[in-house]
Amino acid sequence: MKFAHMADCHLGGWREEKLKQIGLQSFTKAIDVCIEKQVDFVIISGDLFNTAMPGIAVLSHCVEQLKRLKDKTIPVYVIVGSHDCSASGDTMMDVLEKAGLVVNVMKLKDKKLQVTIDEKTNVGLTGVFGRRAGLETEDYKSLDFLEVEQQTGFNIFLFHTAIEEFKPENLDAVTCHSYKELPQNCNYYAGGHVHYLLQKKVGEKGTLTYPGALYPNNFGELEEFKMGHFYIVDENVNIEDIWLPIKEVITKTISVDGLRPSEAEDMIIETVKKIDAVDKIVLLRIKGAITDGRTVDINLGQIDTILKDAYIVLKHTAKLVVKEEEQELLTVEQTPEAIEKEIITTKVELKDKQTIAQTLMEQLVLEKADGETIAGFDERIIKNAIKSMKIEKLVYDED
Repeated sequence: MKFAHMADCHLGGWREEKLKQIGLQSFTKAIDVCIEKQVDFVIISGDLFNTAMPGIAVLSHCVEQLKRLKDKTIPVYVIVGSHDCSASGDTMMDVLEKAGLVVNVMKLKDKKLQVTIDEKTNVGLTGVFGRRAGLETEDYKSLDFLEVEQQTGFNIFLFHTAIEEFKPENLDAVTCHSYKELPQNCNYYAGGHVHYLLQKKVGEKGTLTYPGALYPNNFGELEEFKMGHFYIVDENVNIEDIWLPIKEVITKTISVDGLRPSEAEDMIIETVKKIDAVDKIVLLRIKGAITDGRTVDINLGQIDTILKDAYIVLKHTAKLVVKEEEQELLTVEQTPEAIEKEIITTKVELKDKQTIAQTLMEQLVLEKADGETIAGFDERIIKNAIKSMKIEKLVYDED
């Protein structure tokens, strides 16, 4: 028995079109590997898409790749991630499941979590979805894991949340729960949501893992990992790392601390000229406190001209400041969820209002679907907000 464990594909996630395309290519390459290595099935632990309503081009690419697996009789088992689902509960996973391309293994009967059996290997699979701001932690408390824990044979549990005992320092603000709150008696705990690599033995026979993102999702991740990653696992829980190189990544950190704008500009230009950037992704982290003038006095536009042969150039300047304005800054290494959580918990006192605030923030990140009118989009956002806050009766009774 052999299966692939992917998570956090975030298809369509990058705003930069060139990086969005590499994210799609990374997904294609992962499917290539699965077919080449003849895995029995694939599991995706949430966030296949970056939004509940992906664009037509992204959705079409995803369907095409999933169809390749189906044609090879390789089933795909999934759970819904925090990005896959709208605040009202709508998710493209339902569409993919009805099309026979995936199987959502979070199935409930009277709040009892059911087990899906893979016909080829007799492996049992189940899981719990992820929601924004760690709201799924409340769902765990109300679920009955008895059927899962009594299941014999090799069992896999998919989850999309951070685990308190194993979270890194930069996720301090992220809502977590203990691995002890997961169902017991599983051989493999397939994690998603946090974009780092982890393999930990838990309990008597279980191994808990995070495979990282199938392609890095922001500047910091691209700087650290350079490429996407997933696991291939066998019946003895021997885990193989699969890296997905697409484009070479060049990283440079340039400190201009204590320099005047003109001096900083000269240092940056001289450093950039030495980079072999042809068809590569170039990441420039420019930081430091300049001694006078303004940061805009540094002409960073020259960089793109010098590195015109690069595939793409990304510049990180969040820590480029004027000396007297130097202060603690939020960094891109913090996840959006962590930043949202920190803002809400520090600015909103009542817990029920925190939930409402989080729900409304989820609505604001939704994107207009291809072909959807502005009026239709506005109506969908309003209806979703009303439904997610459970005020339909109040609103419609007043009408």
